[in-house]
Amino acid sequence: MWGREAPRSRWDRLSDHVDDPHVREINQFVRELRAKQGRFVPFVSPNYGGVNARLLALNKTPGALTDPANGGSGFLDFDNRDQGAVRHSRYLREAGIEFSDVLSWNAIPWVDANFEEGDDYFRGAQAFVRVIEMMPELRVIMLHGSQAKAMWNGIVQKSFSRIYERYNPIQTWSLGYELVNRANNSREEIDRYERELGQSFSKAERLLRYAPPPMKRTYIEGDDDADSSASP
Repeated sequence: MWGREAPRSRWDRLSDHVDDPHVREINQFVRELRAKQGRFVPFVSPNYGGVNARLLALNKTPGALTDPANGGSGFLDFDNRDQGAVRHSRYLREAGIEFSDVLSWNAIPWVDANFEEGDDYFRGAQAFVRVIEMMPELRVIMLHGSQAKAMWNGIVQKSFSRIYERYNPIQTWSLGYELVNRANNSREEIDRYERELGQSFSKAERLLRYAPPPMKRTYIEGDDDADSSASP
């Protein structure tokens, strides 16, 4: 009908809220990363808790379906079509953790990350620490998969020691589909991964209920005088 506005997609509606107060600071940082890295970094969905979140989930890298160039949403979001987002949503629901209490991020936050490139890895760790410092209510960090754990136990421990000493993350399995793909692992292995992931989310829920109030927020730029241009 003439004059009738075309239906808007869910992603268009998310874009209307990309600078809502609870995600504005993080998404402005996303814009800075895009300009600096010259690669696509997805926005953080307003469906997350943003700077008010108490649980920060660190995964490996954004899936290809976050990139609009691949028909993606442009956001890290629980309703993305990739299996990692689907599995994350399921575990949170089963553990009784509110989506609004969570923020997802990635060890290297841009698409087409190179984990063999030390500079990429170090800059990813810098970005992760920056996000942590935006979250004054943060109480629980979950590290999903070997890359997230290696970043924390390597670069963060070495170059951002005050952050490393402030938190004791839950170090657990990846949420990616590869882990539960029968082509990669046996039924017994998949059952173990699923059970241990469930236990990790249950632990996170208990910590959110009983953890003491967070420490006073202090912004850390480079921490132990780490050279922002150096690799680990």
